Amino acid sequence: MNSKKPGLACGVLIRMTSCVIGVLGLLSSTAFAQSYIFSRAEFGTFGPPNNVTAADFNGDGKVDLAVTNVFGNGGTVSILLGKPDGTFALNNQDILIVGYGPSSIAAADFNSDGKLDLVVANSTDNTVSVLLGNGDGTFRPQVTYATGTKPLSVCVGDFNRDGKPDLAVANNTDGTVSILLGNGNGSFRSHVDVAVNVFPASVATADFNDDGKPDLVVGTHNYAAFVSILLGNGDGTFQPHVDYPTGTADSLAVADFNGDGKLDVASVSPGGGVSIWLGNGDGTLQPPVGYPAGDGPEGIAAADFNGDGKVDLLVGYLGGINTPGPNVTILLANGDGTFQAPQSYGVGYNPKAVAAADVNGDGHVDVIAANAGSSEGPPGPGTTVSVLLGRGDGTFESHADYTSGGGTGPVSVIAADFNGDGKLDLAVADSAVAVAVNAVSVFLNNGDGTFGPHVDFPAGTRPVRIVAGDFNGDGKLDLAVADEPGNGTNFLSILLGNGDGTFQPPITTAQAGFASGIAVGDFNHDGKLDIAYTWAGSEQMSILLGNGDGIFQTPVTYSTPFIPGAISVADFNGDGKPDLVIDTGSGGGVLIGNGDGTFQPVVVYTGGGATVGDFNGDGKVDLAGFNSVMLGNGDGTFQSPILYSTSLFGGSFSYTNLVAADFNHDGKVDLVGFGVFNTVSLLLGNGDGTFGGAAQTNIDYQSGNGPNSLAVGDFNGDGGVDLAIANGGENSVSLYLSRPVIALFPVSVSFADEPVGLASAPLSVQVSNPGSVVLNIDSISSSGDFAQTNTCGSSVQPGASCAISVTFTPTLPGSRAGSLRITDNNNGVSGSVQTIALTGTGIGPLVSLSSVSLDFGYHLVGTPSLARTLTLANTGTAPLSIRSIAASSGFTQSNNCGSILAVGGNCSISVTFSPTAVAPASGAITITDTAPGSPHVVSVTGIGAPTLTFTFPARIDFGNEPVAAPSAPQTVTLANASNQPLLVRRLLPTRRFAQANNCGVSIAPGSSCSIQVTFTPIAKLPSRGLLIILDTGRPRFAIVRLSGNGT
Repeated sequence: MNSKKPGLACGVLIRMTSCVIGVLGLLSSTAFAQSYIFSRAEFGTFGPPNNVTAADFNGDGKVDLAVTNVFGNGGTVSILLGKPDGTFALNNQDILIVGYGPSSIAAADFNSDGKLDLVVANSTDNTVSVLLGNGDGTFRPQVTYATGTKPLSVCVGDFNRDGKPDLAVANNTDGTVSILLGNGNGSFRSHVDVAVNVFPASVATADFNDDGKPDLVVGTHNYAAFVSILLGNGDGTFQPHVDYPTGTADSLAVADFNGDGKLDVASVSPGGGVSIWLGNGDGTLQPPVGYPAGDGPEGIAAADFNGDGKVDLLVGYLGGINTPGPNVTILLANGDGTFQAPQSYGVGYNPKAVAAADVNGDGHVDVIAANAGSSEGPPGPGTTVSVLLGRGDGTFESHADYTSGGGTGPVSVIAADFNGDGKLDLAVADSAVAVAVNAVSVFLNNGDGTFGPHVDFPAGTRPVRIVAGDFNGDGKLDLAVADEPGNGTNFLSILLGNGDGTFQPPITTAQAGFASGIAVGDFNHDGKLDIAYTWAGSEQMSILLGNGDGIFQTPVTYSTPFIPGAISVADFNGDGKPDLVIDTGSGGGVLIGNGDGTFQPVVVYTGGGATVGDFNGDGKVDLAGFNSVMLGNGDGTFQSPILYSTSLFGGSFSYTNLVAADFNHDGKVDLVGFGVFNTVSLLLGNGDGTFGGAAQTNIDYQSGNGPNSLAVGDFNGDGGVDLAIANGGENSVSLYLSRPVIALFPVSVSFADEPVGLASAPLSVQVSNPGSVVLNIDSISSSGDFAQTNTCGSSVQPGASCAISVTFTPTLPGSRAGSLRITDNNNGVSGSVQTIALTGTGIGPLVSLSSVSLDFGYHLVGTPSLARTLTLANTGTAPLSIRSIAASSGFTQSNNCGSILAVGGNCSISVTFSPTAVAPASGAITITDTAPGSPHVVSVTGIGAPTLTFTFPARIDFGNEPVAAPSAPQTVTLANASNQPLLVRRLLPTRRFAQANNCGVSIAPGSSCSIQVTFTPIAKLPSRGLLIILDTGRPRFAIVRLSGNGT
């Protein structure tokens, strides 16, 4: 292990929560295809999870999750195996029993068998459980080892540097860290305790002083306020702790946050946000710098969420008055040890621990949160792991907020196409108790999921209910708005649409009471739209028949045996006549329509509500309310209610507390309503009238402050269901857009060795869309020695997958690399690119030549040149068969290569030039073999030179000459007596002699030139020398002997 890096694995408890075993209503176990809705999914566990670690437990290359579950005094570990589509499957057949009060978990290979194992700290029975992995995602029964008192955190490292993983365990009650040295076979020695400060709650390992020995960092909890460093001695012992005061440190992360090569520490405290301790590289820490991270932060993890090479932070927090939760917070790093302002995203309730990994293989780091639920929560349904898919830029799916009109209380929102451009627009009724607000705000859709600024239109006094319809038959949508003045007369305002998104001044009609619900239908079958509305605070509802010109007749009032809430229109008995259902607060009141604008007496059902849809797929209209579903019989009657827990929503209801739509594109109707802590809760339909999906729970999404109305529709034209939320507490509308999601498996492809030039068997890459809208595929391409074909076409439907078949045809021996490139609209980003690395090794010989050309220059015709040597080497991975080595005319070769050249071997080829004519010559040495690129050609060149005759004197004597004085020149005449030009390469005098000439580079036939030679003695001694005349075309030279005497 490289002890400079943060430890092998680290699990940190945050805070213990006990849960009571219970049952969550009557939720179905119907098989359900999980998907990411608004880039988030929930996965069920065996009980309330309080810690999580991500690793590949079954060796298939996909990220798996191991989650500790605590309820009562018992403890389990849930294993969620990663699937190729980026979702997870809970292994229901393998419940891993651990000790009481599991609080921390880590993964490592404790017995060196190449399979990941688990260690769990059990805070109640003072042990750690070791579960050896079988390599297939299952584990052997636990073996427990004693620790100190109340172990809250466990960390893995090689503390004695013997190559075997050891354990460090933070013991909260007795103020120690237990060291359990590993034997390398999955067993551990008895613990040896090291004293630390009081109430240690978290421990991590890294080499903080760069001495190659693993050290420890320990965070405290409860009344202590320290982070402690214990420097390792490298033998499993540690130096005394050095304490650094801080807030409590319930969870730790170790990384280099400022890029100086020295390890730093991040800690979280439920009351103090995040603290950053920059390391000095010598085992000491600088004073902490704090950052906000939501109310009650508990879990922390470090990763690069935006791909800029800087380590960011992920924090899970419960939430409170200042920051409603539960949430996770991302703090993007600046790279200098400081961080940007936190950005929060919703997860499940009470995220005790967080982790980071790329679960869907798109190259972006995702967020994993273990949601413990409330202390009263059940151990099964409702306790989940949340996964938020990263977009690669440090953001995760979140709502976009649009400011509404005047006042501070948008209370109703609807979606419709008000300007006839085929895009859904929004209309919001604005109301506030303290301010009289008399407007409807209209947001026109830009077509890409964004909206223009609101335009306000007058509409009564404090409008609270709004519906759309063509009330005057001109083909343009109008608005009906009911107000809630609370000071006398109530009005229904009709705003006739102009067809361009604007509206005419309101036509007002007095109401007998202010509306708690409003709906539109043609109740008397005259082709003109009518209105039904319920009275808030009064046991009545009214029908207003339309005249077809935007004017309505006098209301007809019906008594109801309950205070009515929301109202909806549907045909419950299949007679083609509109019926009504009214939310009673505890069920639904059904009024069967007579088709003439009148209705039969209300029939009250205890269960269901005013939300309608076909929840079991039988073609009959069903009812849903805030705590139950009633399946319709198709004759206007309903079956007994199917209950689901009211805790899934906020436990309250309002006139629009539930909306039905198919959010995950599986053909089954889902429900969305209001949750707690400013959230909306989504219940996935199972298709049989039950809800909760595979995780048997709700999915909460953050809204603005005070959500009180919902609208659904496809706001960005991608075929998915989007969600608009009116936030009455902050004068805004929140918008969630469905996004396509890509999941790739595997994320890299490695081929077996393949002979050069031969295509491999194909390997497959699965492309899945676990999202809720269509994934568009723009292009798929491969590079290098790799080719691909695919079944993906131009799109992948939600819940579907396609295959890319990749083959490898090596062009050369050795390691080969390429990539598979997929361009799509992942996360709703057009032109998004995912890349899968492709590797393989080509098998075969490879020829390497010492030279690719040989030039012999000038050489005398009719005589062979000296041999030049060419070396041929086999640098490949298989023997080289040499079939022939041939030389062109004018050149000859001989070699010692034989017919087979072994891997790594070499041989020599001797080449000579024998010119036959006075002219340039060129040719090749051609080597034919079994290596790529055969035949291999080495070019050879030379120039044939003629046989020439030239004359010159044999000797010149200068006699006596004074020292240091140049002599008079002596002339050497060089005559060409042949019939070819004489090419003069060089004239080289030696020793004390010099020359000057007019010969140039050639002498014509029958011509001559003069060479003037001088003698300059440097001593009174005899001198001897030579004048060397080099003939370019001959393999020899001429010599004139020179002599003289210095006086």
